[in-house]
Amino acid sequence: MKFLAKIIIHLVGVVSSISVGFPQEIDLATYDSKEGGLYFDQAIIYSYSDHTGQSGEIWIYYSTCSKRFLFDQAAWGREDEMIDYVIAQPDGSYLTFGTEAEGPGNGKVVTVDSVYLEPKDQLSDIPPKDEYIEFIALPESNEIIAGLESKAYKVRRLKDSNGLETIHLATVDYDTRLIYAFNQQAQELRLPEILSQVFGLGHDQLVTRIESSYTDSKGQMYWSKLKLETVDPTTYWGPIKDYTLRIRNTQGELQTLPLTDSIELVGDCY
Repeated sequence: MKFLAKIIIHLVGVVSSISVGFPQEIDLATYDSKEGGLYFDQAIIYSYSDHTGQSGEIWIYYSTCSKRFLFDQAAWGREDEMIDYVIAQPDGSYLTFGTEAEGPGNGKVVTVDSVYLEPKDQLSDIPPKDEYIEFIALPESNEIIAGLESKAYKVRRLKDSNGLETIHLATVDYDTRLIYAFNQQAQELRLPEILSQVFGLGHDQLVTRIESSYTDSKGQMYWSKLKLETVDPTTYWGPIKDYTLRIRNTQGELQTLPLTDSIELVGDCY
């Protein structure tokens, strides 16, 4: 199966020693397939730092066609010889692709975890004030971050007077809860906690910046910063061939079957 994605490129010619640029529209064929794998065409890239001296980038891949996200070592900051990558699907399921010393076939195994996603019509853009948290709009601090209009808020943790936190949010057309819920899985791979503490935002609210600090009773300061640097077009393939899906049926029995017989491949997406 395949879908066609159109892009604009610029060709530069030389006419009478004058450089002339003109656009040319071309078709690029991209696809999900059993042979190639699952295709991802966007990279969401954050920079991160905290009081421990840790810093780096967080890369999360997204498919504008299938609405899946892919997380690999570029997301959680280290390699894991047993886990290749994790794919989050729109229904809240997370597929962990890995290898094991003993197992069916060649040891390439996919396991399934899931999180509960509230119905979208029950969510608000900004969580309403409750006994724990309050969002206060800071319109004077609104700005464009990574090309996205981002609204600024002060986050008041009502049970914690020693913390300071501001957040910028942009409205996007994909379900950002699949990013924030990543750390809820039963595995040791983690995104920085600052990205999982925003659970409760609307399904289309993307964090573009968070700055958080806390001072304990001994005067020790803890802080972390996260900023969206860019959302770039990319070409990333998540192989699925030769992986075996391992699930339990309704009777609780463990079943294994080829992943390519179970996963939905997306085609003809515009």
